[in-house]
Amino acid sequence: GGDIGKYVADHQGMPLVMVEVDAWVVDPTKASAKISNHFYFTFALPNKTTCRTVLPGNLEDARRMASRMSDDREQASWG
Repeated sequence: GGDIGKYVADHQGMPLVMVEVDAWVVDPTKASAKISNHFYFTFALPNKTTCRTVLPGNLEDARRMASRMSDDREQASWG
C-alpha cells in the first residue's frame, strides 16, 4: 500500500474517481451465478485538475449513479 493519509484528510479540489464493483459467485457445475457483495471505492487524483467523465449506459445505471453520488455528498457533510 501507499501513503494516502494526507490525501484522505485533504482532497478538496481534487477530481474523484468512483468505482462500483459487483462480486459474483459462480458455480459452473450448476451453470449459475449470484452476486455475493457490492464494493464502492473512491479515489482522489492528487496530480490532476480534471478527469474524464463517464456517462451511464442506461436509465437504471443513471439512477444508481445519482443515488450513490447523493449518498457520498451526505456522508461527506458528516465530517
